[in-house]
Amino acid sequence: MKTKFARIMASLALLTVCIHANGTSVNEKVAEMMNKAQWFELREFMQTPHDSLVPFLDNYAHVMLAHSFNKAEEAVTLAQNMLKSGELDLGSVLGLGSLMASNLSKLGKNEEAAAALTQILDATRQHLDSAAIADYSSQVNRYKALLAYRPYSISRKSPMTSIPLRIDSVPVRGAQEPNVVPYLTGCKLNGVVHDMLFDTGAGRNVISPRLARLLNLKFLDVAETVVGSRVLEDVPIAIADSIEMEGVTIRDVPFLVMDISAGQDSLDQYLKNMELVVGRKLMDALKHIKVDFANACLSISATSFVPESEETNMTIPMTVRCSVNAHPLLFNFDSGDSSYGMFYGRSWPYMKSFVPDGSQPQGAIAYGAGGFDEISFHIIEEVPLTIGSQTIVIPRIALSETYGAEQPCDARMGLKTFMLNKSVLFDMERMVMAVEN
Repeated sequence: MKTKFARIMASLALLTVCIHANGTSVNEKVAEMMNKAQWFELREFMQTPHDSLVPFLDNYAHVMLAHSFNKAEEAVTLAQNMLKSGELDLGSVLGLGSLMASNLSKLGKNEEAAAALTQILDATRQHLDSAAIADYSSQVNRYKALLAYRPYSISRKSPMTSIPLRIDSVPVRGAQEPNVVPYLTGCKLNGVVHDMLFDTGAGRNVISPRLARLLNLKFLDVAETVVGSRVLEDVPIAIADSIEMEGVTIRDVPFLVMDISAGQDSLDQYLKNMELVVGRKLMDALKHIKVDFANACLSISATSFVPESEETNMTIPMTVRCSVNAHPLLFNFDSGDSSYGMFYGRSWPYMKSFVPDGSQPQGAIAYGAGGFDEISFHIIEEVPLTIGSQTIVIPRIALSETYGAEQPCDARMGLKTFMLNKSVLFDMERMVMAVEN
């Protein structure tokens, strides 16, 4: 799922980049990489000075790189410097202001985020339509609603702890294989023990209305629009006082409160397991995580599990640069996907060589928190996937010629691909994902 604000901010940013590209090859190249969210390629390109690159694109590229590689303080400083220049158009001001505010909020500075965005909104209000004013006002109100809290503040009893991880098999009518669902067990939400679905593909924590009331979450007087396969308007936000995980306590944890249903019995049989989901926001707060399948636990540490030799290969939102037979591809690793995953249409030009002669496409339904899509795909086998310094072989996985062609990544890797490894390591500070075999 993604938020309406994220979509608007991206649209404004891309529009601004297109406007300012001045036609020279270097500027066109930088603008194209930003438009296509090619952050690894852009980072490598920007490591070499380019005299013909216009200052606006140079500065904007560095802001977006800091944001994309999870350098919130750097992104705020760079965005502030650009806003102070006073030479930006409306789209630039709004896009940079939104990005800056989101990073201030990530740093726990919600008062500064609300004040900065309010100042920008007041200065540009006469040029905006009512829908845009409502969208930005809603964002300001969400920051203000968090002022009474310290979201994701963490206390530890020891430098490292481990939480039991249970993988459930959930039969689904009509499916050849059962779904597999990862749960963190023994955790407490507001003092009550409850299993939590661990979903690296979830951009927000999610809880059902029934459970939110049962566990006494505090409902805020604000809402958020969630955009998926369908649009859910005005999704309430609620705060859990605490999540306790074997010696680690995370306080003031925000949740979207929503029923997750597709309206189809066979799909809802699976979706009912998503009544309490913790995702990337919690991972970002915990920073150093080891998903240990060999020992059936998730370990959390104050220091990194990832060897120093492993290079940055991950951007927001959880897009990982890997390779298939040395061909670089971008993957979204989604533990909430119960399969091996899927290669999207964007990867078809390269991955079609894996399709067996005479293969006929199959049909299925992809479903999740945002709804469901009917898709067509081939099954390909024995796909070598290199993650960092390690290579695994995916025994069978879907490849679609058309579905997901507009995605910002080439593939989605599911839980069964995760489980081919002994463990999966995340360093959310260095933005590295690595595996152990």
